[in-house]
Amino acid sequence: MGIEPNVVSYNTLLRVYGKAGLFSEAIHLFILMQRNDIDQNIVTYSTMMKIYGKMLKHEKANNLIQEMQTREIEPNAITYSTIISTREKSGKLDQVLVDFLSERKGKSLISSSCNSVSKVKKLKF
Repeated sequence: MGIEPNVVSYNTLLRVYGKAGLFSEAIHLFILMQRNDIDQNIVTYSTMMKIYGKMLKHEKANNLIQEMQTREIEPNAITYSTIISTREKSGKLDQVLVDFLSERKGKSLISSSCNSVSKVKKLKF
């Protein structure tokens, strides 16, 4: 009679693997979540984006953004901050502003999301 793992326990392991640099283990766990029908949430996706960013696999991080949109998971301030950080490291920070503005068009910005885009204010047009 054990405790069944849930999204919180999986997300905790993903975070630990990411911080420890055990990226292939994190990816394996993410796939395992999908196979075991463990619902991924915003924390799962933000964590995996950060891991892919550390691995310099920015295309995979972008794929996660598209997957979130397909699954109707709304990004939060942490997600936007993660996207900005990983794209900044890849030299694609100017694309962040374009993506952010086109995605947020017609939606109100919460103050924490505005704070997460403070880095893009330095861009020159």
